[in-house]
Amino acid sequence: MKIEECAAMYSAYTGRHKLRNQCLHLLCLTTGLRIHEALSIRVSDVLQNRQVVQALQVQRGKMKQAAQGRTILLPAQTREAIRLQIDWLLQYGHLGPDQFLFRSQLGDRPMQVAEAWKIFNDAANKAGLRRDLGTLGTHCWRKTFATEIFCAAVERMQAGERIDPMREVARALGHADMKNTEKYLPVDPEIAFKNMQMLEARHSYALS
Repeated sequence: MKIEECAAMYSAYTGRHKLRNQCLHLLCLTTGLRIHEALSIRVSDVLQNRQVVQALQVQRGKMKQAAQGRTILLPAQTREAIRLQIDWLLQYGHLGPDQFLFRSQLGDRPMQVAEAWKIFNDAANKAGLRRDLGTLGTHCWRKTFATEIFCAAVERMQAGERIDPMREVARALGHADMKNTEKYLPVDPEIAFKNMQMLEARHSYALS
């Protein structure tokens, strides 16, 4: 998706679960998490000492064909969206360390992938996105993230940094096999920080 489409979808979320849905939108767009990874996050994963963590630890068991877990830095607007969602859970009496961050509107359980898919498509339709239903879905968040990381890496390479853009994408996505997206490589903390800064700047619409 283009950044303008991301912004339009962000503004299209409405209703009682607006904050939850905006939080899911930003989290997936700025971290590249697979939808099932995002939906498995509990409040205790993102809240420590009453503060939203700056780095999310994703365990190997939650990652598809991953050789090891990974650490994902959270941009400022994503941390703020998480804080607002946690405040909402507290306000409505749903907050607890074992509570899933993305609580289903059908009860005390995590949102299901089918629910997330419907939320995504409803917002996409409201935002005026018109595409083949076979290509428009929650995986667009992850694909958009990958594209943004690749473009940023190309710019950095053109500026003189000795990096491989495809490897940067593989690292950011946590891929384990370079035959598909390149062999998994641990993320350099400095590179990860630069990527996070780029994502903060690109998604500045959420800070207004």
